[in-house]
Amino acid sequence: MQLPVFDVNGAEVAYESVNENFVATPVRGRLLHLNVVRVLAGKRHGTASTKKQGEVAGTTKKPWPQKHTGRARHGYMRSPIWRKGAVAFGPRPRDWSMDINKKQIKLGMASAFGYRLRNGELVLVDANGFNGKTREFRTFLNNKQLENKSVTVVSLANEVSFRRACQNMKNVYCVPVEKVNVYDLLKGDTVIMTQAAWKKAQEVWANG
Repeated sequence: MQLPVFDVNGAEVAYESVNENFVATPVRGRLLHLNVVRVLAGKRHGTASTKKQGEVAGTTKKPWPQKHTGRARHGYMRSPIWRKGAVAFGPRPRDWSMDINKKQIKLGMASAFGYRLRNGELVLVDANGFNGKTREFRTFLNNKQLENKSVTVVSLANEVSFRRACQNMKNVYCVPVEKVNVYDLLKGDTVIMTQAAWKKAQEVWANG
């Protein structure tokens, strides 16, 4: 299987091979879901916090005697049922991140790439033709009829000119291939990758 590589004008200038492991890997919905949950959980700050009764400032004095007042009995005013009191069962700082094993991550990435390939939603581009101008990438999107699509762009971190050309556009999300994950590959309508990023992705995710 061969994928065409397009220049800034949308014309085919080369072809790149596709590792058969990407094509042969079935789309594992449960595994993709597990990877997406892992990524989204890792993005949570976990800093929401409320105070327990022992942390609320205030007196511990009993507001009125236990009996003979005709009022409900209370121990102290830091109780959760009082205004400015504690919060019962409120959120506390926590780490929301979750771990899955490396094999699940690797199979999830291969499954995501396979899904994009089967649906024709993976486009390769020659990064050498871009000089860091936003209009260049806009022209490319227009030529490929992707101007109204949500696009994920994957490149090498050192492809500075290409990254500069695409990172200032609406509905375009840029991520280096060194940090790409399943969520990045699935959240847009189309994935655009540079030649170098595609080769790197096949070395890391398609073998083994």
